[in-house]
Amino acid sequence: MIPALLIRFGVRAPAHQRGGGAGFGSRLSGRLIRSISRISYQHPKTVITVAVLVLLASGIAVSGLRVEMNNIAFFKEDTEIRAADTFINGHFAGTVDMRIIFTACEANGVLDPLVLDAMERLGHTIKAQYPQVGKTLSVLDLIRKMNQAFYFNDPAYYRVPTISDLAGDRSNQALKAHLASYIDKFQREDTRAFIDGEKRRAALMLQIKTASSEVTRDILHTIKTLLAGPLGQDLERIGVQVHTTGIGALYVESEQMIVSGQMRSIAVSVAIVLVLVTLIMRSLVYGLLSKLPLCMAICINFGVMGMLNIPLDAATAIAACVAIGIGIDYGLHYLNRYRLHRQAGHGHGEAVVHTADTTGGSICINALAVAAGFSVLMLSTFVPLVHLGFLIALTMITSSAGSLTLLPAVLSLIDLV
Repeated sequence: MIPALLIRFGVRAPAHQRGGGAGFGSRLSGRLIRSISRISYQHPKTVITVAVLVLLASGIAVSGLRVEMNNIAFFKEDTEIRAADTFINGHFAGTVDMRIIFTACEANGVLDPLVLDAMERLGHTIKAQYPQVGKTLSVLDLIRKMNQAFYFNDPAYYRVPTISDLAGDRSNQALKAHLASYIDKFQREDTRAFIDGEKRRAALMLQIKTASSEVTRDILHTIKTLLAGPLGQDLERIGVQVHTTGIGALYVESEQMIVSGQMRSIAVSVAIVLVLVTLIMRSLVYGLLSKLPLCMAICINFGVMGMLNIPLDAATAIAACVAIGIGIDYGLHYLNRYRLHRQAGHGHGEAVVHTADTTGGSICINALAVAAGFSVLMLSTFVPLVHLGFLIALTMITSSAGSLTLLPAVLSLIDLV
């Protein structure tokens, strides 16, 4: 469309070519870009050293980057849903549930004393170790309540019966049958969340007072550690399998997918863009050079996330990939114009200045326009969009600045034509 419109309506000459002279702002920005370019090619080692120091600082800051999947934190603190979640977590057991599922091979298998003891120990250990766990619920609570009811609600009998409490047959099977009779006296709607009809599967439910995947990840690690010891070996010996599920576990799974997907996406994006730029420029060296400002910008991006405590989540995970697609333009435009000037017979310094006079201004305008466009997202009430807008805008500024400073410095050292 642009070539067709230019042919149809023409293009107006710049003011200085019509005799009016360039505006003060235009002269000032052009002078600034040329000065930066001169400094870059005249002091390449200094520029590269500064770039390396910035990368090292970003690398140190990346250590503070946390991977987080917290849907409630996606909303600002003054929103209704965030306030409601805070109130419930402060006054009740919690809004996020996680379940430890015990699966046996035979009917009444999860009523085995070893399984019930494992539920008790897991629930007690996790509740004691993590204050974020507001409550644990399981079939144990149903059994205790029914046992107390059979003894005229005497608080002393709010416990799980043992073989010694049985009259007559005092076998393990008789105890499981006795416990099953307790559960069957409840309405099915009251027990279905804790145990199935055949008593082959039972759940230990954890009510957690935060949607943070960091907390859930720690809880899952503790569960895994406990099951790797004697407790898990006893369950394995009687053929009982254990796995975790629930909203909290799904948050952790999403978090792991974000990390692996992010790394894979960045690697694939960088490789694809490198191949395309190499084919366009017909030079692998130019293709690699075009990636320098962008890779530096992405490193700075993650470093800033670590410093500002911006989590790597579902929204911010795509920032780097989006930045690769948009930010590659700056290095490509700069190198293409630089190469044209070199092929025209200009020396390195002259080519850098001419590139700054022409493409340099366009790069700055493009970067500022894209950054301003994405900055609008920072006005959103949805926190991930705020982070996304900020990070994309930051990447545009750093990648364009890298193109105008780092590329002239590197080109001064390798002197390509």
